[in-house]
Amino acid sequence: MAVAAALTQILAFDHLVAGLMLAAVAPAVVFLFSIWNIMSYSPGAMRRLQEFAEQADGRFTLWKPGRSNFDAVPFKYDVEQERFGVVNVAPHSIPVEIGHLSSQVTARFRAPGGRRRAYVVYKLPERLPHMIFSFGHQAKLLGVRVVPEQWDRSQRVDMGQDGRCKLFVAEGGEPVARRFLSPNMMQLFKRLGRDFDIEIKGHHLYLIANRSTAAGSQRRWKKQRALIDELAATLASSSMWEYLRKNSRRLNVRNTEIRADIKRAVTIFFSVLAAITVVIILIVLTATGHIEWFDF
Repeated sequence: MAVAAALTQILAFDHLVAGLMLAAVAPAVVFLFSIWNIMSYSPGAMRRLQEFAEQADGRFTLWKPGRSNFDAVPFKYDVEQERFGVVNVAPHSIPVEIGHLSSQVTARFRAPGGRRRAYVVYKLPERLPHMIFSFGHQAKLLGVRVVPEQWDRSQRVDMGQDGRCKLFVAEGGEPVARRFLSPNMMQLFKRLGRDFDIEIKGHHLYLIANRSTAAGSQRRWKKQRALIDELAATLASSSMWEYLRKNSRRLNVRNTEIRADIKRAVTIFFSVLAAITVVIILIVLTATGHIEWFDF
């Protein structure tokens, strides 16, 4: 459709037609998104994961229905969830699942081709409070930010990290979070943040990305495997778990979740939508001759 609109514009008209321009935008975006999905979750990436499972004495599953017991943001809020290209391994005795989530944002409004994410989930020895390290990956589409930061700013914790990373911790969890996030752990999380957003909730640590860990060059795949193994080794050797066992009653790590700043998100969304609507109206009125712009 986008190609047809472009050819019609070039061959049939000697000037730009706003209607045809607008008609070409939606299919062009869908086309780019589909190409991105194919490149990010290719059969080659699935083969790499299968080979990795065999080498690591793990288990590879091509398709799994549902979200298991995972409850990070994508697993909790998306619908019609299926997992594919799933690898289960246990480096350094830490259970790890590497896979991909296919879902829809809502059951009513379906995205063409669905919504896909890559994830790595670590099973933690002890429960931790809800924490989200936002590096902006889940707020972007094709590298462009499409949604505002949604977490209440009162829960943001300053750990001395650079502005690229935002850390949010659920109410009452800050003392445990500060102890867990040692300087070495923070440095590792910063490196992980180049490709992943990070969420910790209960007994799970989640790495969430928009691209399969096994996609891209062999060099990238090797780097991703090294990071996954390094995080497993760091978690296995952490003194945090013994500290939590000894102080479980005093610390009382609760199931409190991070609150979303709904009012701010809605305000920003409708402000942007209003601005886009005004721009489109001006383009259409200008193209149809109802508005003329004069040079002074």
